[in-house]
Amino acid sequence: MLGDPRPDAAVPIDAPGQLRRERLLSQIENGGRVVVVRAEGGAGKTALIARWAREHRDTAVAWVTLDEGIIDARSFWLRTFAALRTAAPEVFQRIFDGYLSGFISPDDAPALLASTVLRAESRVVLVLDDLHLAEDALQDQLVSLMRIASPLRIIASSRRRTRFEAPLTSTAIETTVIDSAELAFTSGELAQLASALPYPVTKSELAVLERMTRGHSLAVRLSLSVMEGLSADGSRRPELDEVERGIASVLTDFTPRFDDPAKEALALAVSLCPEVDEPLARRLEHSGQGWRLVEALEERGLGRIAIRRGRPVFLMHALITSALRQRAVHELGAERVTEVRRIAYEQLRDLADPVETLGMLIEGGMDGLVFPHFARYFSELSQFRSAEVIALLNPLPTERLQRKGELPIALSIALSESAIIPTQRIRQLLRIGLTELSRRPIPAGSAEELFAALARFGGMRVSRNYDEAARAGEEFVRLVARAKDLSAEPWLYAGTLQLVITALLAHRIPRVLELAQGMEGDPHPGRPFHTHSVLSFTRAYTGDMVGAEREIAMVGTSPWKGWEGSLYAVGWHLSSALTALNRGDGGTALEALQPVAKRLEEFEQWSTIAWTRGVVRLLSGEAARGLEELEATRDSLSSFPLSSGWAEELRTLHADLLMAVGDLPRARAVLTHRGEAPVTMLARARLALLSGQPQESAALLDRIRTHDLIPSHQAQHLLLSAAAHARLGETGYAGTLLEQALYSLDRTRNRLPLSWVPAVDLRVLRALVPEGIWIDPVGTPFETEAETFEKLSKRETLVLLELATQASNEEIANALHVSVNTIKSQTRSIYRKLRVSSRADALGRARQIGLL
Repeated sequence: MLGDPRPDAAVPIDAPGQLRRERLLSQIENGGRVVVVRAEGGAGKTALIARWAREHRDTAVAWVTLDEGIIDARSFWLRTFAALRTAAPEVFQRIFDGYLSGFISPDDAPALLASTVLRAESRVVLVLDDLHLAEDALQDQLVSLMRIASPLRIIASSRRRTRFEAPLTSTAIETTVIDSAELAFTSGELAQLASALPYPVTKSELAVLERMTRGHSLAVRLSLSVMEGLSADGSRRPELDEVERGIASVLTDFTPRFDDPAKEALALAVSLCPEVDEPLARRLEHSGQGWRLVEALEERGLGRIAIRRGRPVFLMHALITSALRQRAVHELGAERVTEVRRIAYEQLRDLADPVETLGMLIEGGMDGLVFPHFARYFSELSQFRSAEVIALLNPLPTERLQRKGELPIALSIALSESAIIPTQRIRQLLRIGLTELSRRPIPAGSAEELFAALARFGGMRVSRNYDEAARAGEEFVRLVARAKDLSAEPWLYAGTLQLVITALLAHRIPRVLELAQGMEGDPHPGRPFHTHSVLSFTRAYTGDMVGAEREIAMVGTSPWKGWEGSLYAVGWHLSSALTALNRGDGGTALEALQPVAKRLEEFEQWSTIAWTRGVVRLLSGEAARGLEELEATRDSLSSFPLSSGWAEELRTLHADLLMAVGDLPRARAVLTHRGEAPVTMLARARLALLSGQPQESAALLDRIRTHDLIPSHQAQHLLLSAAAHARLGETGYAGTLLEQALYSLDRTRNRLPLSWVPAVDLRVLRALVPEGIWIDPVGTPFETEAETFEKLSKRETLVLLELATQASNEEIANALHVSVNTIKSQTRSIYRKLRVSSRADALGRARQIGLL
């Protein structure tokens, strides 16, 4: 007998809770004539192919499961013909009978199968489960078969590379490979699977699950079982470290055995490393056979060799890693374990996955290296993988956090990515970290001093005390300038960008532009777009519209789809709005703001968004709407972090919106505080002009230190000064100031400052310069009736003040020592000048225009 011709066409049943993985099923469906699903054991290869097969019941699928008993050609072809007969008996019954009776030899089987398939009208799919068990000669027969049998399709699972994947063969027969990286569950899929647990899973718990299992199918299912068991039917929520210990304990059952002590020692060392490349293998195994031994680990199915950063690396099976790591700690000895991790860090710190390397540092107790590594990969670790960092650092005991101040600060930074207002946990970590840094002696001029300064800046940044953070950042800048050979360090760019953002949030606008010069040459693929985004708003805010347009264009070259929806594009949205407004297109400006304005409470830069939206409303003729939005924002976000500089900007904008709607008394009340920031002084000067007080306006403007002003404020200063002196009859001097302002605005292509001048003054100023140099404003929001009111005489002003006391005409006459008829005459004059017909209306109008 040739063997048991049992029908193998039956498709395996899915494990409970199996996900329908659309992306992978699509790869099989749309793949080549040969699809190889290649990964280590337990990765979900068979389950995936089985799912595809069950969804294609109208297709003839012959399922052959290889095992140690059918790896030779003779038994393989018997099993294959039996499966084909079960799938399509009308086509393959005769060939099965011929082979079973001995009339067809194994050598002739491929050719005969090819001719049978070619004559058949329907397509056939042959599934070969565990093809790695077949010898090379048999795989070569299958390759020859596929070269001629075009109607036949093969879908194979394998733990190792197959003959179908040789470069020339792969091209000729159209081979598609789905590897273990693609089979690993994504974060979203892990969340789906974890949703079946009896308690809601947090991001940190998901990060632990992903780190412990690397998304490996069997490891994930075992881990979820552990988590469910620890929950005691949902009556308790297990701690993260408890989950980790439980998972590690279960996975020890998968510990492999080695017959060679050298191989076992290397395997134990490899389990301590996030990945192993050839140079690291040589350092871990001194006989010169390190990489060959690592390749042997792949052949045993203990992991896979993949290409990372252009070099082959061995990634140990997640199950095996967790199992061997427990043994390594006990069998290699503490000194050897520390040495292995130190060597691995030296070799891999710029090459391996940064989260995996961070985990190795924490597990190895190398706390002094954690913050430098965190800083080196800040953009990725803090902004994109913060949940994984939190999962690694959060379980550490307080005693350990207290030993190294940078450790709690790194954790607080990761936690702050989802908390604009610092939580109690963040504040606790900052107290621990900043206190330890302040009392720890640090050698001057050392790398430790540099990272301690960076950590101190990071801590103040997380506390959202932007003014203090900016000062701490300057100390870090000073140390960097003093250090040697740091210009090429990539981590400096991440730190510098945070300094730039902090300077913006602290309203140190000129410093933003100065610090940003240090970002030139940043090699990071995504960070430069964030830098250009911040700069685009900064330049638009300062009035450099040429520079803003240039930065906007640079952001527009980003290759990442959907980047404009991220928080890193906030500055780009704001600058796009301001440049559109500058072109006179208020509608487009408001559209540009929508993606961030409707999510205002999600952004640390909320103050810049609120300011920009208010300016767009003001200059687009929607001052009342802008006033309503700004006051609502101020009330709802009153507890949000805000620097003194941006607080002053928002206060001044509030006053300007009040002026634009004609409520001059409230605007005056808003501006009565002691602050003398340039933007506040400009607003007070504008209010003085609107109140008919050009002398006071000129005096306020003279108190401003003009050399400290940004270009847009310099232009405002010149324009308001020109308006004040024109009202005072000094038209020659006013014209000179106006020409300077217009020249500056033309050079920066900025029309916005003209709109901050009262409309009546703009009409006067336009007549002072030739038509060719005049620039039309974007809008004239300060078009109040106060501009056309006739000025009251001193006696009329006294009468108005008495009218406000609700005194009668007789009482007013007695108080001013004149006749009642005189008071009546002067009251009628007041009504005429204010264009009202009653005492109540006169008092209301007087308050509106600032006479009371």
